[in-house]
Amino acid sequence: MKGVYEGFPDVIHRVALFSYKIPTRSLQKMLILLFYRMNTTEKSLDTPFLASRDLEVIFEIGIADGLEFSFLDDEEKDEWLSLLEKEIFETLDFLCIIRYYVSRRGRKIPLKFDYYMLRFVFKPEIMEVAVYHERGIRRLTTRDLIMVISEQINSELRKEKKPPLRLESLNIP
Repeated sequence: MKGVYEGFPDVIHRVALFSYKIPTRSLQKMLILLFYRMNTTEKSLDTPFLASRDLEVIFEIGIADGLEFSFLDDEEKDEWLSLLEKEIFETLDFLCIIRYYVSRRGRKIPLKFDYYMLRFVFKPEIMEVAVYHERGIRRLTTRDLIMVISEQINSELRKEKKPPLRLESLNIP
């Protein structure tokens, strides 16, 4: 089923609820575009979420389709934007791999990566984000990952002069 991972775990490590004031279709398109851009950007995250500011952080994000995930590249992004013209999805699942590198003597040294599964459930004016940490050392915690994503969405909403997401709750189930 498009957008849903059939093997999504029952155990959830963090859940957040956000209220939003824009059409659900617009929020879903924004999420696809945001994850696409995160896939194509290599950067050092200068955020309070990571203790070491010398890290290069690379996101690899895929969207679910039944039992697999498809990397959000140009083709997949275009396909999803087209799908969202015709349909609004109640659930969208993503695999998020976060790769970390540190520079030492001019060389890029890989550190242990984190693997997360993200489930976005859309209800009228409420978006639930459930996070499952599959493996890795949680260099970026489940809470911090949610906050990074929500900050990125809010940054896009501000650019479009639209009301931001509002965090209603953030907890461990």
